[in-house]
Amino acid sequence: VRHALALGLVGESQPGSIHTLIELSRDPDDSVRDWATFALGASTEIDSEEIRTALRARLNDSFDEARAEAIWGLAIRYDLEGLRLLLHRLESETPWPGDSSAAADILGISQTDNSIETLIFGIRERLRNRETAI
Repeated sequence: VRHALALGLVGESQPGSIHTLIELSRDPDDSVRDWATFALGASTEIDSEEIRTALRARLNDSFDEARAEAIWGLAIRYDLEGLRLLLHRLESETPWPGDSSAAADILGISQTDNSIETLIFGIRERLRNRETAI
């Protein structure tokens, strides 16, 4: 039931839905946490400290997919920690396909038209710009 609820709330942006997704992002079930984190991170354009806090709580998640969704969700919000972690993943020997997709989305470019080096360069620039803005 919790899994179905998390899936059903993907794309929702009402305050009650966001609150429920934040609760589900702490669920003991890996799949429930993953879908709730995805819904908070990638499927809503809402940006709030409450959402960022929930995403940051998943950065050390034992379930790789939930942790990746948290990184991507923070990075698309230009959160410094999210951008740094995404850059680190892109620079690793085995970045996930979702890392490239998230970077391309952040940069507003087509993933298929750009190399990993282009994505790394672009994310580095975003990170530098964000750091100097603070």
